Amino acid sequence: MLETSSLLIFFLSICGLGAVISLLASDRSNPIALSWIASAASLIILLASGDMLLYRQPFQMYLWNLSSFGPLVISMDRLSALFIFVTGLVYLPVSIFSASYMKRYIGRYSMKSFGVYYHLLFASIVLLLVAGEIVTFLFSWELMSIFSYLLVNYKHEEEYNTRAGYLMLAMSEVGMLAIALSLLLITVSSRALDFASLKASSAFINEKIRWAVFLLSFFGFSVKAGLVPSNSWLPRAHPAATGNVSAILSGAILNLGLYGILRVNADLLPIHQVGPGLIVLVVGAVSALVGILYA
Repeated sequence: MLETSSLLIFFLSICGLGAVISLLASDRSNPIALSWIASAASLIILLASGDMLLYRQPFQMYLWNLSSFGPLVISMDRLSALFIFVTGLVYLPVSIFSASYMKRYIGRYSMKSFGVYYHLLFASIVLLLVAGEIVTFLFSWELMSIFSYLLVNYKHEEEYNTRAGYLMLAMSEVGMLAIALSLLLITVSSRALDFASLKASSAFINEKIRWAVFLLSFFGFSVKAGLVPSNSWLPRAHPAATGNVSAILSGAILNLGLYGILRVNADLLPIHQVGPGLIVLVVGAVSALVGILYA
């Protein structure tokens, strides 16, 4: 069987190819091309993540060295593999469904733009989940936020959709700022950028820094997860988006907020006090109640 790193590179190449083909294909052939290519990418990433979950040990691969930031790293452990597997499970049926669903927008909106955004969002989600250091993580998070905004704002001629897209983007950027500040605090305290080094030095970070990191990161990631009180964008984004994008929002994008909370507060800088756990419990319970009321 191919190595996990080879499958990841193959997946990213397929997504890039899908974006290029979307630009070159006609509007009528775009939905079919999107369906086949994105489905193939989904199967590849399901194979890579499933293999990691069942058989393989976590891996780490260095891409290239940036003089100011050190090496860029991609890695996959069972936490990231689980979220990647769920993303693949969401993207596969949505991509198959898109072949017929997107035909209704031919002649009304650009099929080329949708195909490009769709494939690049898929790539940015997976790249975020395999990021092994802060630079790649934040870069991928920003790409994911931009492409998800562009897809929500796809039907841009309707004012409601435009407003929903702008609200989503604005709140995403506020959340991104909080996430960046929390990771900056860890980096300054640990004098490292890669997740392995940050995790190794977490025991030496004092409680005040831990609380600051928790509050900033939990707020930033809760925006993407749609947790109260930072969920005002969510009920507006779903009706604004196309049906297939709405499914990706629910099944893949919201999960990234949960992944971020777990990665920072359970892996890189584990919580040792009761307080943060109580905050998560209360926010989660209120969010569940609000979700039931919205339903």
